[in-house]
Amino acid sequence: MASPNPQNTVMPVAKRPKAARVVIAVTLPQSLSDAIKDAMTKENISLRKKSRWIAEALDQLIRMGSRYILEHDILSGRCLDAGGPQAKVHTLTFDEDLHLALISLIAELRQSDPFINASQSVLVRTAILRRLDEAVV
Repeated sequence: MASPNPQNTVMPVAKRPKAARVVIAVTLPQSLSDAIKDAMTKENISLRKKSRWIAEALDQLIRMGSRYILEHDILSGRCLDAGGPQAKVHTLTFDEDLHLALISLIAELRQSDPFINASQSVLVRTAILRRLDEAVV
């Protein structure tokens, strides 16, 4: 049996490693879920990319930083409303880096004001509402 010729062997192509992903559950009112669908449809974005759309909104909020969020009292009003009995739990998939930035922001907000309601769901709802409000303007 002849040994294989090294010049004729096929080398496997190196695949780019995928970024680590994190799945979180977020409670959203039905009205907010409907508003997301409407906005995504207007932007010609597939509803399958909902996590990406929300991740972009969340990234914008995180970039504002805790100081801006606290000074402008962003975490109040309608973002605190989980929707009551009409609420739906959505599972979202984010990059691990974005999730770590979200956890860090929550820690900063709670350190600055221990009485603030800074949960993952509240921050995600806030980010969504800000993106929807910017789309209207």
